[in-house]
Amino acid sequence: MLASIRRNGRSAWLRFLMTGGSIFGLLMGVSAARADEAPAAKPAAAAAEGESKFDKPILFAIKGEKRHSFVLGTIHLGDPRMQEMPEVLTKALESVDGIRTELPMDPATLMGVAGKMARTDGKTLEESLGADLANRAKAYLEKRGLSFAMVNNMQTLMAGTTLSMMEVPQPEQLPAIDMRVYQYGVENGLDVGGLETVDEQMSILTGAPEEKQVHLFRVSMDLLEKAERAGKPNMTQLMNAYLSGDLDRVMKVMNENTDKNDPIQVEFFEKLLKNRNVVMAERMTKLMKENPDKAYLFAIGTGHLRDEGKGVLELLESQGMKIKPVKPEDAGKIKPRAKGA
Repeated sequence: MLASIRRNGRSAWLRFLMTGGSIFGLLMGVSAARADEAPAAKPAAAAAEGESKFDKPILFAIKGEKRHSFVLGTIHLGDPRMQEMPEVLTKALESVDGIRTELPMDPATLMGVAGKMARTDGKTLEESLGADLANRAKAYLEKRGLSFAMVNNMQTLMAGTTLSMMEVPQPEQLPAIDMRVYQYGVENGLDVGGLETVDEQMSILTGAPEEKQVHLFRVSMDLLEKAERAGKPNMTQLMNAYLSGDLDRVMKVMNENTDKNDPIQVEFFEKLLKNRNVVMAERMTKLMKENPDKAYLFAIGTGHLRDEGKGVLELLESQGMKIKPVKPEDAGKIKPRAKGA
């Protein structure tokens, strides 16, 4: 991935999206500020510290009148440990008629993101950040053999997310679980689509006033530099938490670097998570109610699942839906969809 970033920051974003990332890049509910994997880290080293394989997906069943649908919590990053699909997830996929990810993952939709990354205010990123913050970003990139020029025309929060992406061991050829699930749907003729649009997701990163974007960029740099000094890669902890299948552990890792006393961060995460949770839950409910004879698998970032009563699962439950965890040992209980369905 780093080679493509060196050539073109926009190309790096596109490649990331095409392997299964949402526009938020590291979104499991984790902001641009939270990805702080040490550059020397290798996937094998990460595995040695924690989970060694992907066998406990964060999967929930939604009990319908006639069929059961599923919600899969995802992480928008490829990892060697996640290239074999767990049996219980395979069985869930074999039972449904349709799949919804956050965004449609067809090439045309994802390629449309690239043209929306450039600044439109007539300034460069360096001019917007100011000398001190720009120099910190330059130093951070230079340590990784990268040039600030690749982000200098990006909108501020997009640039901050891009800096964070560079800290994550992300082999380009390894698709994230979102993409693999979506591709399964395409290959098997299922009804595939997205719960959101590119414009809806982009508005979170590009719609904030510039002074707030600069503030969040500064928070990002503070956390990235702190993690670098401490040698404690948060993303390794996050990936291992995800592979453990423990939703509470994932949420704990994700919430550690958010300052709830910072109104700008609070506002940003309100839009990034809670507001989008409402939209996704409403669209999921509408789809299931309009198609009671069909079953769906919804693959969304794990950070959206539970959030102080306002996560997607909690919102679905508030509408009377019965939600229950699906464990690896439940694989044999999931019935395949009828042939020809």
